[in-house]
Amino acid sequence: MSEDMMNTLELTIEQAKEKVNVMEAIDRLSQNKDFITVILEGYLEKEAVRLVHAKADPGCTKPETQIDLIKQIDAIGCFTGYLRALRHSGMLSQKAIIDSEQTREEILAERM
Repeated sequence: MSEDMMNTLELTIEQAKEKVNVMEAIDRLSQNKDFITVILEGYLEKEAVRLVHAKADPGCTKPETQIDLIKQIDAIGCFTGYLRALRHSGMLSQKAIIDSEQTREEILAERM
């Protein structure tokens, strides 16, 4: 195998480790009481419910108010999706690390 292949594997492993580090950071955050209170419960749950109820409130029927509420609800959905995507990427990267390290070891064994 060429040196380029080894360099590509090393780069793949390095990039995958960065994604795993982000996933692990999210896991640590999700155990942090302040993060749970402010973000998970406060924003992603309670604020989402408040916004949905506000959207149905007769006092919030103006089109500009409805648009603003929809944007805020969408923002919560986007943020939730962002966190999920980072975790998913980290989980896939864990597998990529194992596969890349195994391939690297096979290449090194072939060279000897």
